Amino acid sequence: MIHSTAYEGELYRGQVKTGASRNTVTIPDDIIPIVEAWRQVCPDPSPEALMFPTFGRDERKGQKVPRRAKNFLKWRIYPIADRWKIPRHLVTFQVMRRTLGTDLQKHGTMKDAQGALRHASIKTTADVYMQEIPESVRSAINSRTRAILASRREVSTKPESATCPNVSQLRKAVVANV
Repeated sequence: MIHSTAYEGELYRGQVKTGASRNTVTIPDDIIPIVEAWRQVCPDPSPEALMFPTFGRDERKGQKVPRRAKNFLKWRIYPIADRWKIPRHLVTFQVMRRTLGTDLQKHGTMKDAQGALRHASIKTTADVYMQEIPESVRSAINSRTRAILASRREVSTKPESATCPNVSQLRKAVVANV
């Protein structure tokens, strides 16, 4: 469960952006052993400890504090983007969240994406975080059409000529276009 917010190197204990932000974050099964291995060597594995802290400066010198997002991008994410020749101005946490929202269309339902992104409203997930994927839309429409046509063939007990009076002309047209 999310209990606090970290923003620009500050930890706001007990504060979250929205009620939905307080929801559980699903950790992929393949990542759990990595997190558990880290907890075994982590200097402070307590539940309230920061997982990857940095150390404060000035009045917070020596204190464990959250990393600043800009520094994390600079030190960890930008080198990866540079290797893949992705312009740095396109690499932000917001872009990464929207990419996740769009990509989740291939792996689950819109409700699944809403849960992963922890949105209170599915409208936010659909209208802001998911973009249409034309190949995915075509695949979905083709899959649904094939399912309908297959079920129609199974259910139909009438002769084809009763459901389609020009069945022979239709067959010729279909064969000619295939």
